[in-house]
Amino acid sequence: MPIIRFAIENPVKVAVGVILVVLFGILSVFRIPIQLTPNVDRPIVTVVTTWQGAAAAEVEREIVDRQEEKLKTVTGLKKMTSISREGIAEVSLEFEIGVSKDDSKREVSDALRQVTGYPVEMDEPVIQAGGTESQEAIAWLIFKSEPGRDVSTLYDYLDDKVKPILERVEGVASVQIYGGREREVQVRVDPYKLAARRITLPQLADALRGENKNTSAGTVEQGKRDYTFRTVGQYEKVEQVADTVVAYVEGGPVFVRDVAAVVSAYKEPKSFVRSEGVDCLALPVTRETGSNVMKVMADLRTTIEKTNREILHPVGRGLELTQVYDETVYIQSAIDLVRTSLIEGSILTILVLLVFLRSASATFIVAVSIPISVIGTFLAVALLGRSLNVVMLAGMAFAVGMVVDDAIVVIENIFRHRQMGKSRFDAALHGTVEVWGAVLASTLTTMAVFVPVVFVKEEAGQLFRDIAIAISCGVGLSLPVSVLVIPPLCRRMLFAKGESDLGQHTGGRIATAISDLVHRINQSVLARLATGVGFTALSALGAWLLMPPTDYLPAGNRNLIFGFLIPPPGYGLDEFRRIGRVLEEADPPKVPLGLRQYWQAQTGSAEAAALPPVPMAIAGGPTAGGSGTMVEVQPPPIENFFYGAFEGRAFMGCTSKQSTVVKPLLEVFRQAGSRITGVIPFFFQTSLFGGVTGGNTVEIEIRGTELADVVRVAGIMFVKCMEKYPGAVQPDPGNFALPRHETQAVPDRVRAAHLGLTVRDVGFILQTFIDGAYIGGFRQEGDEIDLTLVLDRPRAATREELGGYPIFTPSGQVVPLSSAVELRRATGPEEIKHIEEMPAVSLTVRAPEGEPLGVVMDRIR
Repeated sequence: MPIIRFAIENPVKVAVGVILVVLFGILSVFRIPIQLTPNVDRPIVTVVTTWQGAAAAEVEREIVDRQEEKLKTVTGLKKMTSISREGIAEVSLEFEIGVSKDDSKREVSDALRQVTGYPVEMDEPVIQAGGTESQEAIAWLIFKSEPGRDVSTLYDYLDDKVKPILERVEGVASVQIYGGREREVQVRVDPYKLAARRITLPQLADALRGENKNTSAGTVEQGKRDYTFRTVGQYEKVEQVADTVVAYVEGGPVFVRDVAAVVSAYKEPKSFVRSEGVDCLALPVTRETGSNVMKVMADLRTTIEKTNREILHPVGRGLELTQVYDETVYIQSAIDLVRTSLIEGSILTILVLLVFLRSASATFIVAVSIPISVIGTFLAVALLGRSLNVVMLAGMAFAVGMVVDDAIVVIENIFRHRQMGKSRFDAALHGTVEVWGAVLASTLTTMAVFVPVVFVKEEAGQLFRDIAIAISCGVGLSLPVSVLVIPPLCRRMLFAKGESDLGQHTGGRIATAISDLVHRINQSVLARLATGVGFTALSALGAWLLMPPTDYLPAGNRNLIFGFLIPPPGYGLDEFRRIGRVLEEADPPKVPLGLRQYWQAQTGSAEAAALPPVPMAIAGGPTAGGSGTMVEVQPPPIENFFYGAFEGRAFMGCTSKQSTVVKPLLEVFRQAGSRITGVIPFFFQTSLFGGVTGGNTVEIEIRGTELADVVRVAGIMFVKCMEKYPGAVQPDPGNFALPRHETQAVPDRVRAAHLGLTVRDVGFILQTFIDGAYIGGFRQEGDEIDLTLVLDRPRAATREELGGYPIFTPSGQVVPLSSAVELRRATGPEEIKHIEEMPAVSLTVRAPEGEPLGVVMDRIR
């Protein structure tokens, strides 16, 4: 072929081409985003709607049901799930793979505009379009202050001064803050003073809303200039709120200060976070898709150090931002391992070639194809917009042994022509031209196995696409290397001395014996048939005998233990704090060690040696439902223990001070969780591929038209699964949870109408007395915070106390609240879950260590 002749005649041009490919390949390595695993894209659009103070049942009835009715017709929708909690509704819509997230978000927005009948107090729905699952945090930061200070009150300081700096780091997508309380201005109303001055709560709220406004009046032209007129009334000082006139009575004007105290305060806590026994604020950091996580983390560390030095430390009061989790530590470890395997595989390939070829020059010529093909693959990866991850590097490691195949075929045939007495030029030319078609066919058949994976859009295809790309690019590059680079090298470097040894030792006696055997087989049709059938049967039998247990993805050995404590419904933050103290502290003699002793111990110390061993299943030992041998294992000391509570459940986790010994801490957490009466502990070692929420898990969905039937079946399924997999089954706290106790205010419609009260008025009064009612915004130090109407006394603990508060009614009467409404004790769901508009319960079963996911699925079925 002309191109082969051109390559042999112009070795310098070929060398320049190789240098350019290698150069751009090396440059590409520094431009390719580095991450742990490939991106798995599942288009998901989430609709979040807030209705402050509403119970889960009301949120379901007034918001979720209305939204689901319109959203179920959106084009490309695969699955619709909704969760109704106190004060918030969340509808999650998963679309078919390949659906544009922008198009789906636009369609969802159009469908929501058709929803009518929303409650007046409800906030506007917020539409969030994401990739796959919610992004996992690449780093967790802890913000602490001096002992004795309520760190939760520093939320706004952190939000204003620190969070913007962290989010300016290139590649950081967002930084959240958990465990804090926002500032607000509270109008603490005294119900007795309000009733004495014959003012209703709605009247007070309307007065505050009406005065807290800036209104534009328009523009007037005067000479050469236009003058804008506007009414400026928005509150900027607490004194302005207190001086607001609520009403005029016989004795004169009634100011807000006459019936309420106006103070700057903080919202009631809804969650908290503790780190190693100390209250703190937690900041998870997520990165932008496609960014280089290693560079992002390096810049983030620099920014944290600079923030502590220039912003927090000068303020004093023990303020400090500390990084307690770094995903790149594991990423670097995993990538280094695969990179080492890649290098070792290349070296072993070269040694095998040297053993069989018995020629340093021939081995060098063939070995050249490895770095050219591998480095060229990096260039292809960059051009295709992929990331550098463990799956991609694994594909390159697999390809190392394949990229030399074509080169071996070419060099063998060139040598054969050289043995025929041809010159080096003719041997290189004729030997390559003769086999290039066979080499092309071999390359294409290999690529044909992997290229189709690139076009699979489902989750498995996205996970293994990088392997297919790495192998296809590496093997594809080996073709031009074998026919364009190997021949010029053979012409220059395949020395005449020792060339006869190449042929003798490459095939040798083994090659002769194989050739004789093939010749005899080909002489008989029966022999050929028997050989084909025999080898096929032998291959099938070997594959069946050697096939390992099926699994989905390896869990890895990630240095992070995480889990939940699912309590009975209705637990408050004080109870969760008590649970935290039980977990952290020892209680001799029954509990000689708490988790505090684990994080205070140092690796190699006497305290670490004194930690009690925990039982663990050895490899090939017991699994759930199986049998085997348990061994006692010494757990490592804990690093970065954290515990917190939110939305009616507690979470906790830690890392190990010995990064390679993590699993024993899982049993430590399980033993600690089992000490808490009434809760369901669920702990696991986070997965390499699934992060905190994914991994080798089986999700069971029970749904139906009748909630009672769904809950009954879910209870039976939960018990059965717990029997087989104790401690590995996590129930959804939704419809499956026991109902929480609640007090329902049922208006006496006749009596309320006589008093001039509506249901809406009663709801507003209760909201003010219990949680506080939002009535507008307040400008404080350049920021807008909430202006809230609250009760100026401790929250009512009993129905009798609440019902005894006086209210002035529109009819002009002062009556206790209980005279207008009946306060009943009842129960209501803490969380309501729908799947495709039907009540549903989900159970998550995590495959135990050593048991394949397929076995778990068979047992569950």
